[in-house]
Amino acid sequence: MSIQQARLPSPPSGIAVAETPFVLSKVTAPACFAAVWQRQPLASFQMWLDALCATSLPSARLILQAETVKEAMTHLCQQAGIPDCRERNMLTGDIAALAHIFAEIARCDYLRLRLTVCDGPQEITADAPIENARLVCVYRGPQLEIAQSADGHTPGTPIANGVPFIMRETDPDGFSAKTLPYHALPTTGAPLSSLVLTLDPVRAPGRTTAPKPNTYH
Repeated sequence: MSIQQARLPSPPSGIAVAETPFVLSKVTAPACFAAVWQRQPLASFQMWLDALCATSLPSARLILQAETVKEAMTHLCQQAGIPDCRERNMLTGDIAALAHIFAEIARCDYLRLRLTVCDGPQEITADAPIENARLVCVYRGPQLEIAQSADGHTPGTPIANGVPFIMRETDPDGFSAKTLPYHALPTTGAPLSSLVLTLDPVRAPGRTTAPKPNTYH
């Protein structure tokens, strides 16, 4: 997906934010429990995606290898009736690229890929326990927020559409990210159906369950 530069305020301790994909691998560092690739989709792509009818958005729950994601996403878009165009190729290519990045960082053999269409902001939460690590990217819908503390007193980090982030199961202080790692912020006006990508690692027997430093460059 073609992107434009976008900036965030300085993130809280424990959250790494940068404008390149390399930042996502920082989630493997002991002092980091979340990493955010700060980017902004091209306006033309976002307008195309936001204009799609909710019934035309692709949805799926799959377990597959990273190298098969591009083909699977293309097939899903065809099934949903989305015409072949530059923007559709951007969407399928971006999901495939994120799958490759995440598979390297998490060192997993397979991915559990969920592409979910949500009708309201309240549905965009961590509805499944995080096992080791998780990548999330909301392609359309309300802005998200990563919770920095379990008690909610520490401000969260805002996440805009098209911005992928990876969270570990626990932060350096032992706070379980299973409690509330991310949630949608309130919106005004009629809510737009959301399209949310979630990637979780699935390993073959005998592989380690902890994320390790990787060779992604």
